[in-house]
Amino acid sequence: MNIEDIKKPENIVYKKTPILTDNVMHYCPGCSHGTVHKLLAEVIEEMGIQGETVGVSPVGCSVFAYNYLDIDWQQAAHGRAPALATATKRLMPEKYVFTYQGDGDLASIGTAEIIHACSRGENIVVIFINNGIYGMTGGQMAPTTLLGMKTATTPYGRDAKLNGFPLVLAPMIAQLDGTAFITRQSVHTAVAARKAKAAIRKAFEYSQKGIGLSFVEIVATCNSGWKLSPTAANKWMVENMFPKYPLGDIKDVLKTGVIMKEEIIIAGFGGQGVLSMGKILAYSAIMQDMEVTWMPSYGPEMRGGTANVCVILSDRKISSPIVTKYDTAIILNQQSLDKFESAVKPGGLLIYDPNGIVRHPERTDITVCRINAVDVAAKVGNSKVYNMAVLGGYLKMKPIVKMENVEKGLQKSIPARYSDLIALNKSAIEEGMKSVEML
Repeated sequence: MNIEDIKKPENIVYKKTPILTDNVMHYCPGCSHGTVHKLLAEVIEEMGIQGETVGVSPVGCSVFAYNYLDIDWQQAAHGRAPALATATKRLMPEKYVFTYQGDGDLASIGTAEIIHACSRGENIVVIFINNGIYGMTGGQMAPTTLLGMKTATTPYGRDAKLNGFPLVLAPMIAQLDGTAFITRQSVHTAVAARKAKAAIRKAFEYSQKGIGLSFVEIVATCNSGWKLSPTAANKWMVENMFPKYPLGDIKDVLKTGVIMKEEIIIAGFGGQGVLSMGKILAYSAIMQDMEVTWMPSYGPEMRGGTANVCVILSDRKISSPIVTKYDTAIILNQQSLDKFESAVKPGGLLIYDPNGIVRHPERTDITVCRINAVDVAAKVGNSKVYNMAVLGGYLKMKPIVKMENVEKGLQKSIPARYSDLIALNKSAIEEGMKSVEML
C-alpha cells in the first residue's frame, strides 16, 4: 500500500470548503475572525446555498470579509449593515441575507440600526463578533469593553463613573418581539467551534421561516488589542469575558414556543363586508386573549378600487400596525388581487373568491385557495353573509381562533337588536369552512 491508495475520496476526513477563497487573510495571527469565516463558509456549502446567500460586510476589522467568502456581498456604511440587509431581504425574500459585524460597528455607531431591525423582525441573520475592543483602529475602548479593562483610551481601566457600563446586547434584543433566535457562542476550542457552527446554521434556517431576526454573538479574542499571545488571550477571554458574556442560547422561539403572529390583509370593494370581516376576526381573537390591531383603509381607493383592512393577531404585544408583507391575503376583487398578490410572504396563504376575477393568482411559492362565497351565501339563504363565508374559508385554512370565540366575536360585533342574525352568520362561516378549495 502506498500513499495514493490512501488518498481516495472515500477516505477524506476533512477538506477546505470551496466557499473559502485562496486569499491570505489580513487578520492578526490568533484572531477569531478566520475561524468564524470558515464556519460560515462550511454552513453555506453544507446547506447548498452559495448562489442564494448575500453577505453585508461592515466597517471594522472584517471590512474585507468579501475577499474570503465566495458569495455575493454588499458593503455597508459604518453601522448600517442591518439597514442594508433589510432592504436586500425585502427585495429578494428568497435569499439568505446576513450581516457580519464587530462590536464597534454594531454596538456603537450601529446601535440604532440593530435595535430597530430586531424590533421590526427582519428575517435576516446577524453575526456579531464581540472582542471587547476596537481592534482595527488601535485598541480603543468599545461599548463592550469590560470594567477595569485597559485599552488605548482607558489606560487605567474602564471606569463606570467615567465611561459607563459594558453594553450587554444579546439579552437586551431578546426582549424584542421581532427576534427569533438569540445565542452567544465562541470558537476558542474545537467543541466551541462546533457549537458555534450549529448555531450559525440554525440562524440561517430560521431566517427562511419568516419568524424574525436571528442573532449569533461570537465572544472573540483580540490578542493584538489585548496585548496578549493567542493562547493567553483565549485564557483571558474564558476567565474575564465569559462571566460577563456567558455562552449559550438566550432565546429560541421554536424551542420555547412559537410566537404566533398572523398578519392579514382583507381587500375588496366597498360594500363586500371587508371591514366587518376584519372586525369580527379581531374581536374573536380578543375573546381568545390575543393581542390585536385592526387598521382599515378608505380614501379615494374605495370607489372602484379597493377597500381594505389590515388585521394583526399575536400572542405577544404588537410593536406596529404598519405592515407591507402579509402572511395571508383575503382577496374579493380583481383590483385587490392585482395590488396584494405580490405582498404575500413566500410560503403564505392567498384565499380568494373567483367571482369577477379575470386573472387568477399566478404565484407558485404560496398556498392559493378558492372559495365561491356567493354560492355559499345563496345556500344559507342570505347574500349579506357573503363575507362570513369567506371568513369560514380562512378559518378552515388557519384555525387560529376557536369557533367558540368566533361566536363571541359575532356577539360583540353585531348590535343587540340584530342578535337573531348571529346564528345565520355562524352557519355561513361553517359552510365556508366546507367549501374552500386548495389549488
